[in-house]
Amino acid sequence: MNENKPKFDYAAAREYVRVDTSFPLKFSVISAEEYKLKRELYLKSRTVNRVETAAQPVQVSPADAVDMDILKDMDPDLARIWIFQIRMLVSIEKKLDGIADIIKGSEACKENGFCDGKCRDMSGSGIAFYGSRQLNKDDIVEIKMSLPKLPPIPINIIGMVVKCEAFSGIEIKEGKYLTAVKFAAINEEDREEIVRFVLERQREQIKAMKRL
Repeated sequence: MNENKPKFDYAAAREYVRVDTSFPLKFSVISAEEYKLKRELYLKSRTVNRVETAAQPVQVSPADAVDMDILKDMDPDLARIWIFQIRMLVSIEKKLDGIADIIKGSEACKENGFCDGKCRDMSGSGIAFYGSRQLNKDDIVEIKMSLPKLPPIPINIIGMVVKCEAFSGIEIKEGKYLTAVKFAAINEEDREEIVRFVLERQREQIKAMKRL
């Protein structure tokens, strides 16, 4: 037995397990300066715990931002319940905004800087998605998505475009371009949620294949 044989790093390899999965997302190209400003925020806290996302306060209503200072004098158990309720309200508001965007049409995405996309496959290290906008290699993109679970898990990341391919024919119904992105700034707990989702989806697909 060769004791010098390097051990397989399962923890690192599972980040690269990729699975086909389809769900809507939004993406926007940002500048190198924006990336520098947002990178630390994305790395240090989970998406659901950020008071600010994309340099804007998380809001429960159009006028009232979530003020985390009011939690300091609250009972810890009550504070956790309060935070959960607030996050649920934020989630509901975002869903209503999404419905409004659908009603308004694609122009709504152009107005706020984000375009609609649709995930084709994903791993803990990157994502490929269809979209109507052509991107260039090394473009920096901000991606906002919710993993299709119950309840949905919002995850925002910043990534680097690896390649962008144009399509014609039947695949164009999903989007004219297929863009592959490598994650550049993602909170590790958010990454763990993605890895868990990918492995769960992979197990579901394997079970479905065995039943055929």
